[in-house]
Amino acid sequence: MLKGLKKVISIALAVTILCSSFVKPVFANDTKLDNKTNFNFISTDFDNVEYTYEEDGSSYKVLESMNESLDHIHTRIYIKVGSEYELLEEYDTTVQKENEDTIKVIKNEAGQVTEEIINIGGFTTNTDSDMVAEADSTLPGVARAGWEFVTFYTGSTYIENFTYSVVVAILVGIVSGGLGLGVVSSAIVGSVAGVIVNERVPSVYFRRWVYYYRDSSGVVTQVKSDNDFYYDSAYNYYIGNATKIWTGKFPW
Repeated sequence: MLKGLKKVISIALAVTILCSSFVKPVFANDTKLDNKTNFNFISTDFDNVEYTYEEDGSSYKVLESMNESLDHIHTRIYIKVGSEYELLEEYDTTVQKENEDTIKVIKNEAGQVTEEIINIGGFTTNTDSDMVAEADSTLPGVARAGWEFVTFYTGSTYIENFTYSVVVAILVGIVSGGLGLGVVSSAIVGSVAGVIVNERVPSVYFRRWVYYYRDSSGVVTQVKSDNDFYYDSAYNYYIGNATKIWTGKFPW
């Protein structure tokens, strides 16, 4: 059954990427970071990522695996020589949430370590804003049975020439957003990550709503992180959504 679910997720990702190629927006200020084309995602399981692409007349294959917490990635990149792929590059990447606004990406290639801070945006507290009003008219702190709007975030991150798994890890950091409620499944952000890598999206913009669900006694039993991703800062061109709901009893 698990294998069947993984197959469905992989097929859904392939369809999403294919459809996105027909609605891809073009922005005057966008700068493409590379010339990669013809992406073919063979597997997007977190522990067995495999895809191929072409760049400047050469064919490449990427093999990656992530740990269960989705914050450590081992990457091998191969170049096709004749009919065979030869190892070109191998490295490890760690993705750490620094705070509400930043993620640190640490790359270790044969002992050579580089670090990069990725900005994932700010935090909106103005409950009178139009976007908050659209999310939920109920203000924080009102005990009632049902969903209660808590906070609203906006932000962006500059996605450089990262591989699929690294983009997944960054998106997981955005969705979990410092809530401290456990790992977000790679399948939740997989389709969005696939579009970002396939289209070499230089910057990703997002809106993030956090909700609590209270039972009739006022106890929070669910927490929801609802995230919409966009190509542009005006939020006109939509990439996709990633939503995660945690269930339990929370001390809020």
